[in-house]
Amino acid sequence: MSRTPLNFIAHVRATPGAEQTVHTAIEACVAPTRAEPGCISYDLHRNADDPAMFVLYEGWESQAALDAHMRTEHFRALGAALGGNVVLAPDGRPFTGEALTMLTDRAPPKP
Repeated sequence: MSRTPLNFIAHVRATPGAEQTVHTAIEACVAPTRAEPGCISYDLHRNADDPAMFVLYEGWESQAALDAHMRTEHFRALGAALGGNVVLAPDGRPFTGEALTMLTDRAPPKP
C-alpha cells in the first residue's frame, strides 16, 4: 500500500463538564470532512485515561488539502461550537496539532 503523504494529529481538551458538548461538535465534523477532496482519513479518538482529551488522526493527500479543510464551512462551524468549551492552545486555537510525514508504507488490510 502507498504512504499517506501528510498525517495530522489534532489534540482537543474539553473544559470540565463540556466533554459531551465537545464530543458531539467534533463528531459532527467527521462525515463532511471525510467527503472532502484530498481527505484520506479523519478518525476521532478519546484518550482512554483522560475523557476530556480528544484526538483527531487525519490523513491528507497534501498540505494544500489540509489547508483547504481548515477553510471549509464545517471546520469553521466546529471552531465556533468549541468556543468556550475547550482549553485554548498557546496560539489561541482550540486545538494543538502536529504534522507528520509517513516514512513506511501503510499496512495492508487484514483478511
